[in-house]
Amino acid sequence: MKTLEDSAGSFTPAAQGRQSRLFINESFALFWTGQTVSTLGAQVTAFAVPLLAAITLHATSLQMGLLRAAEFAPFLVFTLPAGVWADYGIRRSLMIAANLVRGIFITAVPLAVFLGWMHLGVLYFVMFVMGSLKTVFEMAYQTYVPELVTRERLVNANSKIMMSYALGQSVGPGFGGIMVELLGAPMAVLTDATTYFLSAFCLFKIKHREVRTKHHQESIFRQIGGGFRFVAEQQHIRSVLWLVTANNFFQNAVMAILVLYATRDLGVRPGLFGITVSVGGLGRSEE
Repeated sequence: MKTLEDSAGSFTPAAQGRQSRLFINESFALFWTGQTVSTLGAQVTAFAVPLLAAITLHATSLQMGLLRAAEFAPFLVFTLPAGVWADYGIRRSLMIAANLVRGIFITAVPLAVFLGWMHLGVLYFVMFVMGSLKTVFEMAYQTYVPELVTRERLVNANSKIMMSYALGQSVGPGFGGIMVELLGAPMAVLTDATTYFLSAFCLFKIKHREVRTKHHQESIFRQIGGGFRFVAEQQHIRSVLWLVTANNFFQNAVMAILVLYATRDLGVRPGLFGITVSVGGLGRSEE
């Protein structure tokens, strides 16, 4: 395919590697591979950590709810700032840094268990950090994909990414449950660290470089305020926002106590519970 070169001397997404129907181009293939692996690992951790809290630390319903909140509360705080940072043309750097730090921090869980320091406070802190970095990563990747593929292939690329999420949600809990039953929750969590490092390596190998933009003169708070005004003016976006908010609220409320109900009241083993959750994840396409 004929390569195209823009005025800045960098190549457009059409020139990034040999085109193919499956992988689209080399840069997207690397991104998709890393994203798929890290998504699967994240699902294993999202399943293993609540099991560790419920079975090993004997957490109460309130404590399970706080653990869930520690992971998802950062979305309320960091989503808008992360979106502003992504506009500066540093999406790839943000994603690499987020994955490397997540890979390091998640090892704190098995390390604390092995050293005898494990308690719920450690899990709260680790999951808050993981949730914060997940927010930064997702805000960056959602606007990075159009940098890697042409407009005509954007739907194809997004479909593949959502397929990876569906794969992670359907396979991850079952895989995590079996690992927890065979190896224990700490070792299951430890495997997640390798997936983040692999994802960071894949992102590092991407040859495409973004065009960095100059920082806006207005403060980050003014830019966030502008985002709020835009959403308020768009009826369709407002409707989707309320729908997603309600769905996430009740979904997280159910998941906070589902582990306790399954493992304590029903006596379901981690492996079987993971497979059950995996069957439920077959019909879902995103978290």
